[in-house]
Amino acid sequence: TFHIKNTFTLKKGEYPILAENLKEMAFKGDSNIKLNYILDGIITLLGVDSDFIYKHSYINLLKSISSIESYIISQIEKNKSQNTKKALIYANTLCLLNKSEVNLINRLYLLFDLQQKTGLDFKDEIEKSLKEILDVNSDNAVANYNLALMYLDSDRDLAKHHFRKCLNNELTRQMAQDMIEKI
Repeated sequence: TFHIKNTFTLKKGEYPILAENLKEMAFKGDSNIKLNYILDGIITLLGVDSDFIYKHSYINLLKSISSIESYIISQIEKNKSQNTKKALIYANTLCLLNKSEVNLINRLYLLFDLQQKTGLDFKDEIEKSLKEILDVNSDNAVANYNLALMYLDSDRDLAKHHFRKCLNNELTRQMAQDMIEKI
């Protein structure tokens, strides 16, 4: 159930609908497209291609739905263990709608999880995500520590800088101190 803040009309045009939803409609013999099919299509499209031509229109549409963040979070939770890729796509869209520290960190953990499950290298995307977290909170110990580890082999001064930012946090203090001494 979605609660719409204000009324809106979808402009005439084409809207993304996931193939799995089209298949479900075909099997059921439905001719009416459900709102959540369009929303899932929009969320997926934005999560995959944040530079899509209708990005701002789609974001405004999603923001007009008061429970959209809860819906996206529920879909992330539903998919994070069985379909991490889909959960990450939804997390990307959630971060477009609300670039909070919590949302960015959760997205980062999904990236780490997907990298571990697939064995693919997401180093550039992880680095970008860590920097986004630091844009929101420059003192985030988890982001500073992981970024320092990434820079350890390429830029030791930058690694030390990020490790020093971890010294004020109980969780990372000892590990950061040990790494600074090793450098």
